[in-house]
Amino acid sequence: YCDLQIPKLKTMSDIVNILQLDRCGVIETVFDLYSIEVEGVPIKIPKTFEEKVSNWLGGDKDLIKQSRNQKVIQITNRLSGETTHYNPLRAKRPGSQAQQSRDFVDKIIEESKASCDLCKAENFTAEETWGRIRTPKCITAANMFKVSGPNNGLVISRTHHLLELGPEELKAC
Repeated sequence: YCDLQIPKLKTMSDIVNILQLDRCGVIETVFDLYSIEVEGVPIKIPKTFEEKVSNWLGGDKDLIKQSRNQKVIQITNRLSGETTHYNPLRAKRPGSQAQQSRDFVDKIIEESKASCDLCKAENFTAEETWGRIRTPKCITAANMFKVSGPNNGLVISRTHHLLELGPEELKAC
């Protein structure tokens, strides 16, 4: 008798557990078709950024702990070469999917200047364990909700209004 029911995937440990199951050769077939890698490296979260991260993650201590050492699953189809990345914590990141007019965007950017985390990147962005790269026009940060691993991050302009970036800012980064 083969039980082909697949458990729900809610946490990284669920994914690890399912990859260790063998349901009538199904998992063996999965590994024949797909390459599955789990990657990640620790990041540092400045004390000044911890409260914001905690709020994003609903104060869940397990999620906060996971955020410091995120694992990203990369699944590659061995036949087509297609690749996808999965990080359960990315669903918790802030942001809106709505599209707005340029006037609306300009207004929001101006209103956000005083409280902009990226303008205070040293205090309000995560840092790779090896540090940051700093130039007069930009600074790097670790991606708080990683897309792929082991390292991926951000290059943050020191110009608040990103729609006003020009050749000089881009060359200097």
